[in-house]
Amino acid sequence: MFNFLNYINPYFYIIEARNFLYDKNIFRNFEIPVPVISIGNLSLGGSGKTSLIRYLCEKLFSQFDIAVISRGYKRKSKGSVMVMEKGKLKVDWEKAGDEPYLLGKIFEKKGIKVSILVDEDRKRGSEIAFKDLGVN
Repeated sequence: MFNFLNYINPYFYIIEARNFLYDKNIFRNFEIPVPVISIGNLSLGGSGKTSLIRYLCEKLFSQFDIAVISRGYKRKSKGSVMVMEKGKLKVDWEKAGDEPYLLGKIFEKKGIKVSILVDEDRKRGSEIAFKDLGVN
């Protein structure tokens, strides 16, 4: 069905341009050879992303080596920062960002051995998680 409202929404044109660039291989996807669960995207706060991450990690950590990759919203550091490695918290909340740090504190207290990495570049963070942490 034709939806006229799509054509007056500027976001529609941005997404169409982005999809075109991916179709023409100007923008490229990246892959890592392990399963990935992506939680969140353009959602605003309060949609339950952190709670869902916590739930999934608690349920899956005994079967898999898990890494949580976050951009670390409002953190005071740049680049890749290992917040938690195999259940051991490594940095404070200012370097991690509040939500990755909160998850790390909860997981450490419960003995949940996951890794948490913050990086504004998701590709780089994913590669570090796969190569250096051996996630599966």
